[in-house]
Amino acid sequence: MKEKFMFVRHRNALRFSLKYQASMANKNKSAKEKEVSSQSVNLQMPMSLDSDEMIERPIGRKAAKKLKRAANEAKAEEGLEILKTIQNDALAIASSRRESIQVSLQLQKELVQLRLAKEDRERQNEERERQIYEASIMAMDTTKILPDLAKYYDALKVNIMKKM
Repeated sequence: MKEKFMFVRHRNALRFSLKYQASMANKNKSAKEKEVSSQSVNLQMPMSLDSDEMIERPIGRKAAKKLKRAANEAKAEEGLEILKTIQNDALAIASSRRESIQVSLQLQKELVQLRLAKEDRERQNEERERQIYEASIMAMDTTKILPDLAKYYDALKVNIMKKM
């Protein structure tokens, strides 16, 4: 019983590589076909097949680590820049909040001052009205009115005199 070949994937990767195709073409074909295939391979591959110049060497462990560290440092720097921008935005928001709070406090102070001024005007008006009322009571002639009403006005006049 035949078992399935386990490395089919690797075989296909190798089989479709340019170097393998060129070497297989050289083995299987005649001289004329060799020239035609080598020309087509040369068009595909700018370097000769025998030299390893066209194949790039893989990066070594140390170089890979250096590249990885550099990438991580770049990411860290980007993260720091992002954090700085976030911090600057937060500071700008905080300063704008402070400014808005200061403006609202200033407006509240002005409102309180306006209310106090209004209350002062109302007190002054009430004081004027009271003075006018008291002056009218003090100017009242009690000789020509009923005796009970005269007693009432005389009591009011006494209270007004006590306040002064």
